[in-house]
Amino acid sequence: MATTASSSPAQGRCPPSSSPRPAPPRPSCEPTATSSRRAHGPWPRTSCATTPPTSPSRPWASTSSTPGSASTRTCSAPRRCTPSQMAVKKRYVVQVCLVVNKIREAATNAPSTSVDMSEFLAAYTNDVVSRSVLGATNRKKGRNTLFREMTETNVDLLVGFNLENFIPRWPLTEVLFRLVFWKVQRHLNKWDALLEEVIKEHIDLKQDNSADFIHVFLSLQQEYGLTDDNVKSLWMNIFEAAIETSYLVLEYAMAELINNRHVMKKLQTKVRTFASSKGKKLDMITEEDLSSLPYLKATMKEALRLHPPGPLLLPHYSTADCNIDGYDIPAKTRILVNGWAIGRDPKAWERLEEFMPERFLQDGQEKSSNLGEDFKYLPFGSGRRICPGANFALATMEIMLVNLMYHFDWEVPNEKEGTGGKVSMAETFGLMLRRNEKLYLVPRIV
Repeated sequence: MATTASSSPAQGRCPPSSSPRPAPPRPSCEPTATSSRRAHGPWPRTSCATTPPTSPSRPWASTSSTPGSASTRTCSAPRRCTPSQMAVKKRYVVQVCLVVNKIREAATNAPSTSVDMSEFLAAYTNDVVSRSVLGATNRKKGRNTLFREMTETNVDLLVGFNLENFIPRWPLTEVLFRLVFWKVQRHLNKWDALLEEVIKEHIDLKQDNSADFIHVFLSLQQEYGLTDDNVKSLWMNIFEAAIETSYLVLEYAMAELINNRHVMKKLQTKVRTFASSKGKKLDMITEEDLSSLPYLKATMKEALRLHPPGPLLLPHYSTADCNIDGYDIPAKTRILVNGWAIGRDPKAWERLEEFMPERFLQDGQEKSSNLGEDFKYLPFGSGRRICPGANFALATMEIMLVNLMYHFDWEVPNEKEGTGGKVSMAETFGLMLRRNEKLYLVPRIV
């Protein structure tokens, strides 16, 4: 059910898919002479480039082979991506319009029929990430769908049941191990071939005006000594980290709103009141409007508090000996932070099991918009290792949720007497924490 389009809407409008998409503006930086792709990426580099590193163990340091010819560039901490690099660039507007139009079409043609919101939301986040990473080539040969399938295979290989993990000395396990290794290697070869094809297309087409992640990473190859394999690994990480996590949080947010109708009605009222204050019916709530909707942002924060997609965050290593709550932790110990438990700590949260966005508001406004500053709320981690795509993810989720609330009322299909019209929140654990069944809802056009 993945959706596709080739159009780009005007401000606040969802146009027909046949309208042409204007090209984005070209970058304003002045380039210098062109160099080879392996060292510089496919486009001219700016004059701030430094010599690639000589030590493969120090990819973050650039040193010159001639004393005094070029200074050493060393990154003492990971550089946060700039807003221009991590911005969604309004490309998600097309995907939001596609989802809204598909749901409206389904509600018009078959009223009272449920739609598979899990599939819609998964296709939406996949399209947004694919468009941001791949640029204009993301739908060539159904590439956005292909990347989604490849990512799902990654998850299956990572969390699938492997007998050799439980009976390591059984003679048959050697055969099973070789089989699993062959599957993994074949899958990695597919990834490598696909990403190599994308790189080649960017070089051949010279898509320096697309400002997608491929352009950004390849342009930084010389500055940080990145090899093509480094860049490919980064792209795979983006697909893994961005697609499933965002759509799962959106699904949880919709499920919680359905199960807490008073919260959903309040959110819809605030969104629609804001839209009516514009003096005309809006075709779409845009990114510029999000800052005027603090209750929407609080709703998304509450969904992340109760349902962080990565409940244990990412593993960390202690950099020095320390003592935590009476436990001695040696240096270089792998540490898991239970973000799920932190978000439900009774010492930090009142009525912690309730879905209550108001806890993130003060006098009707957001208490704080800086993620990672409060250690009782860590859905994206904190410090130097905070998720670099947190703002990207929030913008992607908020723009979708606000338009679903603006355009439609929502019901549970075939509400049974005694259920209260609620959906199951039973969960299953894999690589991410997710509901154990798909989310089917009935949309009503407003």
